Amino acid sequence: MDQSSQIVKTVAAGLLALTAALPAQAQVVGADSRVFVLEPLSLLNVGSLSFGDISASAAAGTVVVDPDSGTRAVSGGVAALGGTVSAARFLGTGTANSNVAIIREPQGFITVTRSGGTETMTVDDFTVEGGNGARQIRSDRVLDFKIGGTLNVGPNQAEGTYLGTFEVIVDYR
Repeated sequence: MDQSSQIVKTVAAGLLALTAALPAQAQVVGADSRVFVLEPLSLLNVGSLSFGDISASAAAGTVVVDPDSGTRAVSGGVAALGGTVSAARFLGTGTANSNVAIIREPQGFITVTRSGGTETMTVDDFTVEGGNGARQIRSDRVLDFKIGGTLNVGPNQAEGTYLGTFEVIVDYR
């Protein structure tokens, strides 16, 4: 063994002995802890999505309810005949000035079925008033929004009242 190799081993052994002889030292550091408790959200459906009275023909068509204006537009083989037209309306409460996300579930379409029958239509392209689901709860703690959608009417759609359900999720962000 050469002398430089012996020196390295001796220095290494000395450092190991020195490390073993030093007492362990713990470091104590403080940290703040904070939490903001939000008021639980409440949400009620206070108005249904209603496409009004329509007439179907041999051609398919659509009925669109706009949540911003509450108006409807028809296309294709559908004629508007009056009746009640409205976007679905929701009211809720929560912590003032909190941000929320409004999510319509399930994504995609829902099926509406003729009362007393088996005939169906679909509703899709649900839209939240204002163009997106991002909202801030008002300073008076009120959350108020509307949802519209598109009814897809088949050719020679059977007459009757069609009913269906969709869900809305409001999530604090």
